[in-house]
Amino acid sequence: MYDLISNNQRKSASTRLDHPPSAPATKSLIGNSLPKLRTNPRVGPPGGSTSARNSLLLPFSEVTATISNNNEEDSMPLSPAATSHLVEILQYCKTIIDFNNPQTMNSRCKKADYLTRLFNSVNNVHVFRNLTDDIRAEIFEMIKINLIREIPPIPLTIIYADSRVPLNTNSWLHLSLIHRILFSFVSNSEVSQLQNLLTKEFLTNFVALLESPDPKETAAVETFVLLVFDSVSGYRQILFQIILRQILKYQENFALYSCVAPCLRFLLHFLKAQPLPLKPTFFQMYKTIIFPLMSSQLSSEFFSPFNQLAEFFVQQDPTISTWTLQEMVKHWPKTDTNKECSFISHFTYIAPYIPPNDILESGKIIFSILKQSLESLNFKTNVAALNVISNRNFIIVFSAFASQLIPLIMNGVNKCSQHWNVAVQKSAIDAVRVLVSVLSDIEKGIDLSLLEKEAQEKETVLISGWNFVLDEASKNDSTLDVETIKENISKLIV
Repeated sequence: MYDLISNNQRKSASTRLDHPPSAPATKSLIGNSLPKLRTNPRVGPPGGSTSARNSLLLPFSEVTATISNNNEEDSMPLSPAATSHLVEILQYCKTIIDFNNPQTMNSRCKKADYLTRLFNSVNNVHVFRNLTDDIRAEIFEMIKINLIREIPPIPLTIIYADSRVPLNTNSWLHLSLIHRILFSFVSNSEVSQLQNLLTKEFLTNFVALLESPDPKETAAVETFVLLVFDSVSGYRQILFQIILRQILKYQENFALYSCVAPCLRFLLHFLKAQPLPLKPTFFQMYKTIIFPLMSSQLSSEFFSPFNQLAEFFVQQDPTISTWTLQEMVKHWPKTDTNKECSFISHFTYIAPYIPPNDILESGKIIFSILKQSLESLNFKTNVAALNVISNRNFIIVFSAFASQLIPLIMNGVNKCSQHWNVAVQKSAIDAVRVLVSVLSDIEKGIDLSLLEKEAQEKETVLISGWNFVLDEASKNDSTLDVETIKENISKLIV
């Protein structure tokens, strides 16, 4: 497991394993008059020392249970005893536990137990509505202390590994609960109650957590951002600016690639919700913010959401497709296989929107690149090119100029149909099948023997399977005319 807790947090946690943090006191809630948090170093995980846990939480648990069973909105407020114990819980939950220290096992379980109880309370709208503004502020402060943190640098050996190494934070036991608490907190709050909590500073720091290499955390952050965007009025433009700033941070090498994919998905969500047209224009925004991501070093890691967003831009302004193609040629990756395959796949997204007057010239550029890719010794590049050719919509775009464009790829497709790699062979067969179905006169320039061989193999397998079934059936029923049935099956299959 890769540790995603910063050194500062770990240093602080190492000196406060079983004691509440020295957080600043809140005016009306946390003062010197309140009793210190009682701790038990022998408290174990849930199911262990139940009495020890309940001795601390009993008053608060009783009150929340009472309110939970009350369906009326105007329930009784929390008693002073329950409020006091809730404050103690929040104080303890502000402690950052060091998961690298085996001696903190009891503290981890204790905090996880408290966080679970706190989530159940915040998630219950009737309980949550009876919390005072000061208590809610304390809950939000606890969330900030735990979530807003510096993501430690990821070793370059992991970032540039040949295969992507999954990274998981070892403190996800706590972080997952706190993300859920935050989600429920906002879901059950009125907009007026959030204005002083969901500040631009908090949202900026929270969005920065998209740089976490743990996919579970980036998914949690993305889900929360969409919740605020869709449910809390007044934050759309703020989030849009923060997301754009995060993308620019990546372009300037101040952010990790893991933040880009969720940012692109958010931008697509934002743009679809906005009235059109936009200012600045789609072309200006695409040229200055979106397209530069395509030529970045790790663009293959987020090319799927990039393709979807780029297609949206091209739909709004078809001239972007022609401009993109010209820029792709300028920035074509010659030494990065994954990136080159991503570039090739992008043809299927921009081709359907090429302006009619540009189809022939653009087609010459695209099919020349496909020709080189089919003739490449890199089988991954072969498959990428064949997948593009297997896309019916892509071929239909250029069908009017098939006599000028298709011959460019004929030899390459035929060569791939006899490739040593089975995946390349299969992709070549699929490509031939699409070419034959879309272009009626394509048989003149392509070797169809492989398709015929494949059809014969399928017939042989089917006939063999039915023969086996009939032979087994005849063992139980001697009256079956097996030969006649086999003959009829052969006629149906052929």
